Amino acid sequence: MRNWFAYLATVFLSHSAFAQSSSNFVSLPFRLIEFSESERTFDLDLGRIECGRSYAVDIELANRTFEDFLPQTSKSSCGCLVGLVDKKAIPAGKTGTVRLRIASPKQQKVLRQYVQIVSKRGEVNLRVQADARHPVNILPKTLILPREAENKPVTLRVVSQFPSIDLSSCRLRSLSSDFVISAQKPTDNGQIQIFGEFRDRKAGLDGSSSIVIAINCQGRQQPIEQMVSVVQAGQWRLKPTQMLFAKNVSQDMVSCRFFAFTPKHVRTNIPQILETLQVHVVAHSKRLDGQLKDVTEQPYGFSGQVNLPINHGLDSTAAFRVVITGEDNLHIETSARFGF
Repeated sequence: MRNWFAYLATVFLSHSAFAQSSSNFVSLPFRLIEFSESERTFDLDLGRIECGRSYAVDIELANRTFEDFLPQTSKSSCGCLVGLVDKKAIPAGKTGTVRLRIASPKQQKVLRQYVQIVSKRGEVNLRVQADARHPVNILPKTLILPREAENKPVTLRVVSQFPSIDLSSCRLRSLSSDFVISAQKPTDNGQIQIFGEFRDRKAGLDGSSSIVIAINCQGRQQPIEQMVSVVQAGQWRLKPTQMLFAKNVSQDMVSCRFFAFTPKHVRTNIPQILETLQVHVVAHSKRLDGQLKDVTEQPYGFSGQVNLPINHGLDSTAAFRVVITGEDNLHIETSARFGF
């Protein structure tokens, strides 16, 4: 009973995914599949398709057995792939047609699904693969901005992933309120160069910041939206977000272990940075020097320990700030207190 409900759910999802006019489907070149008694499973590579579009491909099934093959239904691994059969017998030595309909994913990925054409005398299995790509891409995918990005010019480029896309007919529009496109210009290699700038955006971006640009191309009903991640050059974060210093009586020190990390897109020469690290403490408008110990490069950045002399002159109940600086605009600042 459970399998029967699962089958009904698949059929419902399949029809929902394709509840549109057949004229909305892009036709792909037909494929010929020759099946025999011993060979019933085939790989079907549809090549590159566009994200978010619906496709149809006719499969010519050539019956190389000695009996009629009567397709009764089809089963698929995903509602994004449907096999349409007309339940007409394919005589031995003859061919018949099965139509596949594919709903391409909205994000770039390699689609790998299967569809099974079922009859009383066995099945024909098709392992379907397609490379879903956005018709156009905006590069680079990640913008690395200086610390003060406001009103600084930014350059991006638009590239086509399909020969049928005429970029000269495309118009671009920023969907992000803090990024303004000032001009777009075609290049000699068939791309589009975008000139823009950030407005009302201050320093302190994190790795999750992004902008969205809509691309309207002639002959397309819906704009193509592309997202570009935005990170700040030299941007680092510290864990713990508040340092807790513990006593180390044997060394007349108080110390705290820390982990400094940064988005992988903005990592530079970390060994060179480690050679220039300095640490100091700011409390009551005074600056006190500290010590860094056991600083080690890590996959996410670096780790280490901050030591302060016990005779630092700070009240054990006071809150203060720890500042770590280094080459390549490294500047990490966080609050701290004593954990005793």
